[in-house]
Amino acid sequence: MRYKVRSIVLEENDKDLVISFVLLDPKLGASTLTLIRTQFYEELLNDEMKGVHISMTRDSLQEEVFNTLTSINISDDNIDISSSLDEYHLDVSDISAIDMKKMLLLLNKQNSDNQFTLNVVETV
Repeated sequence: MRYKVRSIVLEENDKDLVISFVLLDPKLGASTLTLIRTQFYEELLNDEMKGVHISMTRDSLQEEVFNTLTSINISDDNIDISSSLDEYHLDVSDISAIDMKKMLLLLNKQNSDNQFTLNVVETV
């Protein structure tokens, strides 16, 4: 399923790097897909728990499961995200170029140690 992104919310503080996509979900109304990297205590974690974790407000998992970002492909008006548990396809055609650039800067910070594959196809 391809989700229409209504806005992108970015947060960067001493502990976390967060990218949230506010989605229009035909079944649920609005929902949020969040990419979060908690660097504050990450050095204490084992390798499989490190990296960018993904959550979606529609997820109804009873236990905390680490859904880790494995790759993200950005091209034109699309973002395709692959994780250890799922794939997400986003339509970002309504998002401004400025917001996309800010999101990409934060995404690069989240990937400072190359924990996931980042592919950006820029059009001329």
